[in-house]
Amino acid sequence: LQFLYFIGRHSHMTHVVTPSKVQHEQPEEPDKRDQLSDLDTCTAQMVKVSGMMDFTAVVGGASEDDRELISNIIQQEQQLITKTLDIFTSTSEASTANNLPVGDTLSVSDLFRDSFLKAEQIESSTDGLFSIQFKNPGAYIITEEGKLSKVKEGKLDFCGIAKGITVDNVMNKLREKFVNSSGIMVSWEGDVSVTGRHPSGGPWLVSVAEQDSSTPIIATLELVDGDSVATSGVQSHNSGHIFSPKTGEFLDQKSTDLKVVSIATPGGCALADALATAAFATACQEQAEKFCVKNSHPSRSTSRISQYVLASGETGSLQLVRSSQIGCEEPMLNNQRMNLHHKGGTVVVIGGGLAGLSAAIEAAKAGCLVTVLEKMEKVGGNSAKATSGINAWGTMRQANSGIADNEALFERDTHLSGKGGTTHPSLVRLLSTKSSAGVHWLTHEIGVPLTVICQLGGASRPRAHRAPPKADGSPTPIGFTIIQSIKDYIQKKYSNEITFITSANVTSLITSPSKDEVTGVRYTKGETDCTIENAQAVILTTGGYGFQCETLKKYRPDLGDVPTTNGPWAQGDVFNITKDLGVKLIDMDKVQVHPTGLVDPKNTSSMTKILGPEALRGSGGILINGSGRRFVNELDLRSVVTAAINENGGTAFCVLNKPMQEAFGKPMLSFYADKMRLFTKCDNITTLAEHIGCEEGVLRSTLDSYRDSYKAGRCSATNKNTFPESICSDDVDFIVAKVQPSVHYTMGGLSITASCEVQKTLDGVVGGHVGIKRLFAAGECTGGVHGANRLGGNSLLECVVMGRTAGERAATIQQKQQFGLTTDTWTPVTFREHRPHTSNKYGKNSALLRFNLPGALQPTGICLGEYVAIKAKFRGKNNIISGYYSPVTRPTDLGCIDLLLRTDEKGGMNAKFFTDLRPGDGLLMKSMGGLRLRKTSDKNWTCENTGLQEVQNLNLIAGGTGIAPMMQITRGVSKDQGSLKGIKLLYAAETEADLGLAVYIERLTERCPEFFSSYFVLNHPPLGWTQGVNFIDLETTRSKLYPASSQTLTVICGPPIFEKIVKKYLTDLGHDGNSIYCYSDC
Repeated sequence: LQFLYFIGRHSHMTHVVTPSKVQHEQPEEPDKRDQLSDLDTCTAQMVKVSGMMDFTAVVGGASEDDRELISNIIQQEQQLITKTLDIFTSTSEASTANNLPVGDTLSVSDLFRDSFLKAEQIESSTDGLFSIQFKNPGAYIITEEGKLSKVKEGKLDFCGIAKGITVDNVMNKLREKFVNSSGIMVSWEGDVSVTGRHPSGGPWLVSVAEQDSSTPIIATLELVDGDSVATSGVQSHNSGHIFSPKTGEFLDQKSTDLKVVSIATPGGCALADALATAAFATACQEQAEKFCVKNSHPSRSTSRISQYVLASGETGSLQLVRSSQIGCEEPMLNNQRMNLHHKGGTVVVIGGGLAGLSAAIEAAKAGCLVTVLEKMEKVGGNSAKATSGINAWGTMRQANSGIADNEALFERDTHLSGKGGTTHPSLVRLLSTKSSAGVHWLTHEIGVPLTVICQLGGASRPRAHRAPPKADGSPTPIGFTIIQSIKDYIQKKYSNEITFITSANVTSLITSPSKDEVTGVRYTKGETDCTIENAQAVILTTGGYGFQCETLKKYRPDLGDVPTTNGPWAQGDVFNITKDLGVKLIDMDKVQVHPTGLVDPKNTSSMTKILGPEALRGSGGILINGSGRRFVNELDLRSVVTAAINENGGTAFCVLNKPMQEAFGKPMLSFYADKMRLFTKCDNITTLAEHIGCEEGVLRSTLDSYRDSYKAGRCSATNKNTFPESICSDDVDFIVAKVQPSVHYTMGGLSITASCEVQKTLDGVVGGHVGIKRLFAAGECTGGVHGANRLGGNSLLECVVMGRTAGERAATIQQKQQFGLTTDTWTPVTFREHRPHTSNKYGKNSALLRFNLPGALQPTGICLGEYVAIKAKFRGKNNIISGYYSPVTRPTDLGCIDLLLRTDEKGGMNAKFFTDLRPGDGLLMKSMGGLRLRKTSDKNWTCENTGLQEVQNLNLIAGGTGIAPMMQITRGVSKDQGSLKGIKLLYAAETEADLGLAVYIERLTERCPEFFSSYFVLNHPPLGWTQGVNFIDLETTRSKLYPASSQTLTVICGPPIFEKIVKKYLTDLGHDGNSIYCYSDC
């Protein structure tokens, strides 16, 4: 039993490792795993307390004089836990409780009581998979008096959480004693809890080994501030150590395919211990994964799993399942893509706001030398003025606050707010998917404490993250704090890689003669003309055009007399320097007028206003018109609130009582009220009415009516149903500010892809636009993200997400190999977006997916007609997704590859995998062969497979998703027809929903009727169908295709039986076997 107690968690399978040395999921030499071996280079103290189980604590910033204090804390907590919860100590409270007669009660310590109640809570959240009450749950209860009562026979065993409770208690004591520590780590035989960061500046990393420190690492977890991790697993011996409260027996190790379960949670080590035990007690990898997925949901605030690792199989060849953040490439794939394929170069960033700085960091991280050109004397721009916060869903802060947010809600809110403008689904999905990673990056890499969360107007959940007040109570302006933190981070990490040139006015871009490629920048600094040539890429992050400038007046002349919250830098410079490139612009007339520009009582006519942040209304502040009446739901969309103010005279009064002021934050309010003097203090309802200039009776009625709505949960006049605080006429100590709608943000700008590549208008191509090579953009100078109205909190998020995306993609232009794909090696690619290819009629059972090749300017390297293979992990190494697919993109298309895939139930597990892909997810791809169409120097199209030297007539016959290679071939030869005189396409499918790419086919038929014709055949046609029905038959083959000739090539792609039948028709019609190519034959 003593042995079982000490091996109960098998936590010595968990090891803290060095950030600079870790290789994810790769075996390492044991001496390279110890993250504590390099502490002699840091300001930190490591204290070990040895015994039957070694206890280790690392305290960043501690001195040699603190070692004894740290050691004493550890020993005191160990002794306390032994005295309280150790069932093998006869005098402990736990042993006394086990000897208690049924019906008796026992006075217990606070530690025992708290541990018991915590265990009960965990038991409930794990559906009984974990329990401290052996064989007879409910035998013990805590009475109302706080005593322990034994109501029936049973035993208590705290072994499953005692070690974790000790770690938690030691961590709490150390945090109290070392409040300014940069990071603390507490570990007892591998049960690990951390705060802050590793003393070296990197994150805390924990590796999970198969058995002990001499066996291979199977996974590495990166822990964030407040995380804890514990492991349950099977060792080489066969003694059971996991007790199942449901069966009342120890788990037979031979009966489970599970070998290792590691759980990370923000809920403390005791919870991590219990969750690992509970997951292992499922005795089945599938059930363990369901348990972990269920407890990973943000709504599981009391038992939230942030990361998990499951391993099954035979020792030495374990198969791994691990949680992963959506949109995050596997570390191993990222390392392969960026280090094995990529070469560094030079990148120029124009604009030093948050988007520009984010882009610069990612480009520098990828090995590039970056120059940031900023026209003002210092960087920051409008980003430094932001006050509302940065939106994100699925963050640990939301989880710890019990906020159940998700992708669908975030994207719905963004699309709904942007109605009337362009919210491109791919850009909104990118913003959504990368939102949590963006906040994580700011918090854990840059060092911004985004610990405050609130709900802004138009958002269905609290998701705006902000920083708390400073230690002295003064406010922390979020925009300024982010900019300053990033500047400090760059100075510390990338001072040699990133160069800032301020007071630099960019005058033009250096381009190729055809203006389809950007190679440099011209700018002036003072009286000097300067040039940066031969740049690998240029990233535009110049901001919007919200300051009264010519661009704003051109697209919105009606706003010429409206005040602005923008700084003088927001002049729309990007449109001047790109005007000769033919760039595609989106939503240039979509300008957000913020409802609450604060009117300065000392200068009411000023055209520049300080923004009254969304959080004023988010904290409960109400809007009153000049007559003393409310007129709008204060938490509605900015556009709605603005329109309502304009309908009520063009100005309004923002009123907050004392609870609202407290909710907003007195330190932050002090900035607006005391420093800027934009608010007026009113002692009571009488002075408030006098200040507004309305009748006191009307104002009393308004406030009391609001109080009644607060109690009812709904205001029928304004449809408001969220009430952060109440207010009434009896309140005192009001504050009030006059507000006026002011130009705040410009939603329009450059058209970009989901890789932030700038687009130019080009007639005659699908979509009407193509990319300008080497030119990227992010932030407010772009359009297509926010539509007609931007949600508060989405601006800073856009800067971080799109800026980082642009920076990383710009850094990939220079590659070590010419082509993206080869036939002999697997190449890592990343998912970019689901491409629109359907209509209300066609293609609903398929999806067109775009993947980024390693290099932004790489062609695939495959021939026209060739196909590719893919493979990826789906829920572990034991579930490998693989398949063969024909690209829709041409071999000459750069930087990406499009695949058409089934997404209905007929697509099987692959369909589920592809449907679940999000921007940034990675997989492996390589070229496989297939049809090889090439164009010779004399412009003849030849087929290497069949030997045809001059193809003049091309028949294409497709079944289902076999249309993909036909579209690739059609697009490839249509661009450069050469010897080809025409294409006839015969396309068969079950229903209209199975006709993938039919929209493109119809457009091509209309645009090139003499060169391209198509005919659809449906087995289950809809009412009114006028083309082929049932199946392709001999007559259809005869009438809809080119007849047999020495210059006719026929290509067939579909199910093997389909290809066999159609080939028989062709041979019956005289087509030679050497003129027919079937994909199933390759």
